[in-house]
Amino acid sequence: MGLKVWEGWVIRQSRGIGRSTPVAVSAAAVLLALLAGCNENTPQVQAPLPRVDVVTAEVIDFAPRATLTGTIAAQSHSDLSFRISGKIIERNIDVGDHVTADQVLARLDPRTQETDVESAKAGVTSAQAQLKQATLTYDRQKSLLDSGFTTRNSFDQADQSLRTAKPRLIRPTLNSPRLRTN
Repeated sequence: MGLKVWEGWVIRQSRGIGRSTPVAVSAAAVLLALLAGCNENTPQVQAPLPRVDVVTAEVIDFAPRATLTGTIAAQSHSDLSFRISGKIIERNIDVGDHVTADQVLARLDPRTQETDVESAKAGVTSAQAQLKQATLTYDRQKSLLDSGFTTRNSFDQADQSLRTAKPRLIRPTLNSPRLRTN
């Protein structure tokens, strides 16, 4: 393998085909292909124009439609009841109405409460009679005990009857709200 100098260029000589020969051949083929494409006489093929649909833009109201399933419930819920029991005879509001403080919502049948008041009064009268009887029995047993004509057991029974009769007088008035307020 020798080197030759040709007008300032160093050319390497090789024996046979070496590694650089296929590269040189490939480079020459690419160069020829590029030069062949530079010919101005060849007609250029134009790509077909794409089809386009044209629409005029308009402002419209858009309301998407949706179908949902579920349960509708109130955001706040108040359970209301009367302080006393009875039958409703008048209802002044409907479901969903707004109410204000001290507004009458419904009226109850007064016969139930009147019956409760009469029953409570009868209970008070009975308790007063039992208390009077127990007081008289206690006083009699105390005087007989002091005289020595009765036993301690009879006096203790009279004392117990008096102690149980006093709370019985209070109970009927506590059971009836009308008796407590009037």
